[in-house]
Amino acid sequence: MGTLRGLGSGYVGRGVLDALLAAADAHRYTFWLPSEWRSEYAGERTRFVDGGVLRKFVFENVSLRRALSDFDALLSLGDTSIVRSRRPHLLYVQQSHLAYRPEDWGYEAPPRFSARMTLMAWYFRAGMPHVTRFAVQSGDMRQHLCERWGIDETRVVVIPSAVTEVDVADAREAPAAEPYLLCPTSAGPHKNLPLLAEILAALPARHRDLKLRVTLPPALAPDLRNRASELGVADRLSFTGSVSRPQFFSLVRGARVCVLPSVLESFGLTYYEVMSQGVPAVASDRGFAREAGGDAMKYAQPHRAEAFAEGIVEFLDSEALAREYGQRGRARYRECTSSWSEVSRRFVAELEALVR
Repeated sequence: MGTLRGLGSGYVGRGVLDALLAAADAHRYTFWLPSEWRSEYAGERTRFVDGGVLRKFVFENVSLRRALSDFDALLSLGDTSIVRSRRPHLLYVQQSHLAYRPEDWGYEAPPRFSARMTLMAWYFRAGMPHVTRFAVQSGDMRQHLCERWGIDETRVVVIPSAVTEVDVADAREAPAAEPYLLCPTSAGPHKNLPLLAEILAALPARHRDLKLRVTLPPALAPDLRNRASELGVADRLSFTGSVSRPQFFSLVRGARVCVLPSVLESFGLTYYEVMSQGVPAVASDRGFAREAGGDAMKYAQPHRAEAFAEGIVEFLDSEALAREYGQRGRARYRECTSSWSEVSRRFVAELEALVR
């Protein structure tokens, strides 16, 4: 099971790795992991690889190629992998920038990041003909991956990330004493964060005392801070800094409405986490968001602050509507709950099928 690195592949990788290390089955696994994981996962079945694009390329196409002679199949969790694999190869594509065409990303990426994605696309293209089967986290990812690269849909299986069980309250908690909106997010230009300042500016006068909290340190959102200053709403914007999981869910539960303006996601775990807490949300009208939220969220065009503001105001002005959408969200979350054991079994089943 090949190398992985980064926030998304690391999250999925740890989940699958922990589940398979705990499982008792007839298969023999070897895992190649980032070297910084050595203190956590040292053992007979783990090998470690130093970081860096060049090291990854050399490892996968020299060291890993040699090692594969002792194995029946290869699972790669990190978007790209060995060129001309000598064994059946299941490649898990998690990088949405790789699945979507650049013109469909929904934002203008910085030049350095675009160059990096161009290099990754080149590497992906080189290995693509020799991948036996691809896996992605959503139907939306499958559609865009197939359209961009001309891959037949029968070669792509959807294996969603685990939506792990969290406490789901049967009734919505009372919002915080000082009402606020919340944007639960990580950093990155695809998160569309400057729109948050425009949304605050677009709210009607009766809601101008409402603050918006963002689950980031302020240093990670310079474009948002600059836009808020330009629009005169900086005093209505606050940053929580990095938060623990309990703090995160506490912030979600206390919010009047959650705002999810991201224009590009491979899965969107945050959508499920918000729904689990029964909090109404307005999200960008993108395929990945609708696949996650279904009829449990309101949607707005990704770059139209007024449309987001309208959806937010509908919830603010109608407790009954907010309650209805909160109930829908909890129900949808319960439908989608899955464990890492289930996810890992899906991968193993696919590998068994490839070997057969």
